[in-house]
Amino acid sequence: MDVDGKAARRALKHVERIPETYEILGKTYTHYRLGIKAPYIASLMGEAAWLVTENKDFEKVLFEDDEIWYEVIYGGENA
Repeated sequence: MDVDGKAARRALKHVERIPETYEILGKTYTHYRLGIKAPYIASLMGEAAWLVTENKDFEKVLFEDDEIWYEVIYGGENA
């Protein structure tokens, strides 16, 4: 699916860092995952936006010319 570059850049301005803490040998570490809220992804998808807003079919997305996978945030504590 082709996506307008300007719209993709606007969506990427709303990237959120999702903290994930874990403990190894008594020491706590924090790892950050990158996420984008579902409405920003849906705005890029045109007629296929229902796949994100209604079906919630996507867990991660990859923008063209980018090497980072972004998690789709549907709701809950990170919404």
